[in-house]
Amino acid sequence: MSHTAIVPDHATIRNYLLQHRLPLYFSKPVLTHIETYMAAATAKGFRGKVVDLAEYSDCHRTTLGHFLAEGKWDEGVLQTKVKTESLRQVVQASERTAEPLFVIHDDTIAQKTKPSSQAGAPMELTGFHHSHLLGKVVWGHQVQATVVGCADLSLIHSIELYDKTKTHLDGQSIRKSIASATWRPPSRIHLMVVTCWSILGLPALVSSTATQLLATI
Repeated sequence: MSHTAIVPDHATIRNYLLQHRLPLYFSKPVLTHIETYMAAATAKGFRGKVVDLAEYSDCHRTTLGHFLAEGKWDEGVLQTKVKTESLRQVVQASERTAEPLFVIHDDTIAQKTKPSSQAGAPMELTGFHHSHLLGKVVWGHQVQATVVGCADLSLIHSIELYDKTKTHLDGQSIRKSIASATWRPPSRIHLMVVTCWSILGLPALVSSTATQLLATI
């Protein structure tokens, strides 16, 4: 294992996965790959490339790449676990400190090189998006991320690749996560969202007595 690892060994990650009963949903090979990705993603200098993953696995990078592209496993299980655990921890922090909860949502553009019209297998889900950072329309992926926090604790709640054929920027992800939770916030919830979300998706949530729109960006 590389000396840049933040998590000391795979056993630590494996125990964490067992604690959340993931072996009930995934086979051993799938769990092994998940351990590899978690170890690599938390390492210093991780660039999100398959070659980085290979440093933390006994498998060749082509095997890891094939699993990402063709592997049969339900990633929704992991997404649900992350959302549940992130909310649980910030609610506990709020109960302990009496500080409000913060929900911050924003999007970014991962710019890519536009493929040739003759490309046989162009990168999936890429398209034209307006980049506020560059002030122009660029080709690439649009990624949406939600962070929940309380006091000095901030955790990723969700990271989703925007697919205009399946999802819309209407606030459904945030509203469902908060509304379906079995807890009731001990303090107020402050929201910081991009403007289009505040207009299209959040009026119902903001109207709640426990929720306050802190800012729009």
